[in-house]
Amino acid sequence: MLKFLFHLIIFIIFSKEIISNCPDFKSKIEKELFFIVPIVSNSNGAYNSKWISDFYIENHANFDQWAYVYFVESGKEVLNPPCAEILMKKESSIFFENVLEDLFKIENSYGSLFIIQETTEPEVYAPFLIFSKIYNKSFYEENMPQIVPVYNSNLDRHLKDRVSYSIGMLSETNKLRTNLGILNLSPNDINVSLYINDIEKDLLISPYGHIQLRIRDYIDQDIENLIITIIAKEESNAKYFAYVSMISNETGQAILIPF
Repeated sequence: MLKFLFHLIIFIIFSKEIISNCPDFKSKIEKELFFIVPIVSNSNGAYNSKWISDFYIENHANFDQWAYVYFVESGKEVLNPPCAEILMKKESSIFFENVLEDLFKIENSYGSLFIIQETTEPEVYAPFLIFSKIYNKSFYEENMPQIVPVYNSNLDRHLKDRVSYSIGMLSETNKLRTNLGILNLSPNDINVSLYINDIEKDLLISPYGHIQLRIRDYIDQDIENLIITIIAKEESNAKYFAYVSMISNETGQAILIPF
């Protein structure tokens, strides 16, 4: 009975920290310190895979701070994204196993997280510590998770204007498959040219939007040495992030590679 009451009290306290009434995303993102987790998932994939993301956030400051966590679904226009408002007590941390399910009750979806930090002590710079990983739950005991980089809008070069990205030595075969993800970090549409070896395709990505593409959809043969290049057409407004994920069709093991 005492154990039940203890868990009930913890549940009540924890529930009060998470609220779904958040400020407008676009007005908030342009003013505050924010962090980006470029890919999170709670969805099924090819070859019986099941992709899950865990999420950890820590406030190491000696004062309370607020975290507004927005989920931007892949392939969707960002109008009013799902959000959770979390009161991070001083020197506290929270871990979410399967963050899209636990925090948003979202299934069969993937995209990006934007975390906006709001402090009660604006004169003190005390950024959150945020970590995330994504893994294939169908093969979790046999495989290592992919550690997903988390970017701070104040510090990281990836959030500065950048015209092009390029990465090579990838594979798209009957043994390995490759996905490409692009996240628009600006308040305007961006047009990019995607080159997969000698194949070219134009892409339009909405403000703060996320897309993820299967490279197999753009080629009709196996390629061992695949080169992907992305070039923004509006150079002065180019502000975006890209990554590839290469997955074994046999073992389900994956590796995430930021550009």
